[in-house]
Amino acid sequence: MGYPKDGFRPELVIVVPAYKEAFADIELMIRSLCNQSTNGIHYALCILVNVHKTDKDEVKQASQKLVADLEAGTNRYKRNCFSIYTYYHEFQEEKSGVGHARKLLMDMALKWFNSLNYNGLIVNLDADTTVSENYIHAIDMAMRGSTKEAASIEFEHRWPDVSHPIIDYELHLRYFINMQRWIGLPFAFQTVGSAMVVRAWAYAKEGGMTKKQAGEDFYFMHKYAKTMNIEDISSAIVYPSARISDRVPFGTGRAIMLRTGKSEAYCSYNPQSFRLLKLWLKKNLKAIIEDRDILPQKVAQNGLINTFMSDLFKSNWGGHLGKDPFTRYKNFFGTFNAFSLMKLLHFLRDNGLMDMPISQCLKAVHADLDLGAYESHIEYLKALRERDRRFTFDPLQVYKNLI
Repeated sequence: MGYPKDGFRPELVIVVPAYKEAFADIELMIRSLCNQSTNGIHYALCILVNVHKTDKDEVKQASQKLVADLEAGTNRYKRNCFSIYTYYHEFQEEKSGVGHARKLLMDMALKWFNSLNYNGLIVNLDADTTVSENYIHAIDMAMRGSTKEAASIEFEHRWPDVSHPIIDYELHLRYFINMQRWIGLPFAFQTVGSAMVVRAWAYAKEGGMTKKQAGEDFYFMHKYAKTMNIEDISSAIVYPSARISDRVPFGTGRAIMLRTGKSEAYCSYNPQSFRLLKLWLKKNLKAIIEDRDILPQKVAQNGLINTFMSDLFKSNWGGHLGKDPFTRYKNFFGTFNAFSLMKLLHFLRDNGLMDMPISQCLKAVHADLDLGAYESHIEYLKALRERDRRFTFDPLQVYKNLI
């Protein structure tokens, strides 16, 4: 897939995979992008309408029509500093999906920036999302004044009514990240595929986007979390839709599909799991990074976490972590990373710390997170959104607070 060669020189390229999408949804996204206060920033939107070789003929025909409609209809949205490009691709690989589509787009954006000898920004968005009016300017200002290689943008799902399952799902996402930050985990960033930014050359350095059919955003963003070269952009907001989707095996659309029509509460990880991990880290982490020749199972209070950590580190403990404290700190959390945290929470759940309804989780930790105690899920979600907009997470500050 070739990059545009029409002379346009973007500072920022927005990439959007589109699979089984409607023109009306994409047009809403485009409108939100062209109504930006940019201060002269040049930016491009690249849309990849994609199908799979196994798709029915009607899906391929509808996708080809979508490309034609986009090419015919989007010219009116172009500006001197904003340009739109549309591509079509039929995947032949057996398991291609959104990750592969993102990869094609991001690889193309990298080649484009390389041709310009410019370390521009590659921004991921989804076809059914809209963005705040300061989106372009806020991303540019945040990254221009930073040495970080990647960023996670603040998001707020759009919901059609106050009983929609997206409310509880977003509550779970925010509860999960806020509990990680309360513990002091340096990788506590949201990994929403439609809210990711990366510098072009940092994208190349870390090997690019994975081709995974789902969870590609999680694995991609944590490449930068492990080196602490990631930050929050809370001044811009992405507004994903709350639609049902069966296009990927997990994620927002899948979660909404599985919850629709069900009356039981949405459950999240038991607050006690986070409290036990916080205790374990408080007891062990400083000794580990100071290399006091002390294995964690000798000083920890919690047997289950001891068991998990001992198994996780048994083959690469001690000198493997490095000599200076910061290197040991980064390497410790390179092994006990976001994926390991998920495995630990599942291990604790399998050993008695069962998931709880999200409302009970939040009532249990509202003091820990400095939230008010609310009766409705909407009130909790508004409070968490407000907290997250005010709070800019810095993993280096987490380290400084520790030492």
